[in-house]
Amino acid sequence: MRHFLLFLILMLTPLLAQNTGRTVFLNGYGEWVYGKSDGNEYLAGNEAGNYDRTNLSLALLIQTDTPLTISAQVFWANTRENESEVGLDYVFALWKFSDALKFLAGQVKQPFGIYTEIYDVGTARPFFSLPQSVYGNGGLVTKAYRGLGFSGYLPVGESMELSYDLYGGKLDLEAVNPIGLLVTGTDKGSGLSEDNGALQESDVKNMVGGRLVLHGILDRLDLGASAFYGHEEGDEDGVQSDEYNYSYGFQGEYFGNYSELRGEWVLHADEDGYKTTGWYVENAFRFRVNYQVVARYEDANLDEQLEVPAGLSNLFKHREFALGFNYWFNTQFVIKTSVHWVEGNRYALPEGGYPEAADLTDWGSQLDSKTRLFMLGAQFSF
Repeated sequence: MRHFLLFLILMLTPLLAQNTGRTVFLNGYGEWVYGKSDGNEYLAGNEAGNYDRTNLSLALLIQTDTPLTISAQVFWANTRENESEVGLDYVFALWKFSDALKFLAGQVKQPFGIYTEIYDVGTARPFFSLPQSVYGNGGLVTKAYRGLGFSGYLPVGESMELSYDLYGGKLDLEAVNPIGLLVTGTDKGSGLSEDNGALQESDVKNMVGGRLVLHGILDRLDLGASAFYGHEEGDEDGVQSDEYNYSYGFQGEYFGNYSELRGEWVLHADEDGYKTTGWYVENAFRFRVNYQVVARYEDANLDEQLEVPAGLSNLFKHREFALGFNYWFNTQFVIKTSVHWVEGNRYALPEGGYPEAADLTDWGSQLDSKTRLFMLGAQFSF
């Protein structure tokens, strides 16, 4: 019911805003994709061929006749397993003192790296899915934080600009952590699917973070860095714990006349010794206005920390090379195709995910560490 009411509010708000001195914008981002792999499940694909992955996000922005702007976004998704999800991505208020100083409060888009603030905007990226090495369930970044923040732009010289973000509060991280699969005799070792143990959620509280990006270097290059640091409260064997948790990363984007080149490197670690890194580089080349050829290489590694049984070391690795071809009807509607070659089982797993702990050794010996995936789909925005 609460999701229906939220949807109703989004639909009625433009009508309610008439003759009130407010400007209301309603934007939407949608997608559908077909995916087929040669065995493992990965992204939208499985061995049988999957048609069920769809998603719609609606973003509402209300500009008042004061420096106040209100933003919110909800989503409806149909997953690869044909299960429905509905949720709130963000809702926050922004008070603009000037271009150099803006104050934000609420559940705010996390300013980290290149894509966190446009997670759901498929028409703003070259591939259907974001690089999993950084934006997958590795626990490196997330969509939003809950708290307060400042942002702004400052001129640097005649042609460059420095953007900054400073924020604090709480954020939620999700990570598929195979380390838990290898710890027997604990809760982590007894439930090994994404629903009952492998997908670990962390509440990072008392968090502070920031981002700096220098735009327009030689008119074409942007370089930046991001970081956050906070504390995760836990309860292990009846003992309360308070452990630090942090991520930092670097980014770069080059904008040519016909091509775009970008890349990121991110590290995440916590006091328990969990440490993972991810990086990628991607290029998109546009020709004859409507056509685009894209390529991406990415790599992610999780420090094993433990002696890993034979056949299970690939659970800690993810390497992927992808090639794609896109046809753009215009900037708001694109058909995308791509082929992905994946090595490792960090994110690509057999149907059904992880087995019970007792079956790990046999299961690991049968793991296929290589995955081939084809995807075809459409992304659109308004």
